[in-house]
Amino acid sequence: TALKKYNNNYQVALMNNPNDGITWLKVARSLAKDLIKMKDVKKRRLVLQTIDSAILASERAVRILYDQYRNPLGGDVVRAEDVSESLALAYCIKVAQEELLSTIKKPPQIIKPDPYDLQLALMMCPTNYLAREILAKHSSKED
Repeated sequence: TALKKYNNNYQVALMNNPNDGITWLKVARSLAKDLIKMKDVKKRRLVLQTIDSAILASERAVRILYDQYRNPLGGDVVRAEDVSESLALAYCIKVAQEELLSTIKKPPQIIKPDPYDLQLALMMCPTNYLAREILAKHSSKED
């Protein structure tokens, strides 16, 4: 999968601690950057693998960080900013998925972005730049 190409530091970190939400967030961030570069990629398999890996990493980051934020265990302090970023990033990746797969014949099932995630991201961290940008784009489309 596309996750395999990510440097060994992430792989080793996740093998040693698969419940490290910050590392999952870093992987999701890196994969999201790759998705931005893929607008013109013709290799369907690479695009699909990268999308799947980005969604997986972002959803794991959201689940782990949000759970740890709500139920802190043994001194693991999770910042609201990190939870907010993971929610906004997961939303962005799903939007990118819709855009990238719209050009593919017989696309696989698309996971729709949930506007609630964006709202929660902004409630948790009103200064979240990514969430604010997405919201501004959606607001301008509605006008």
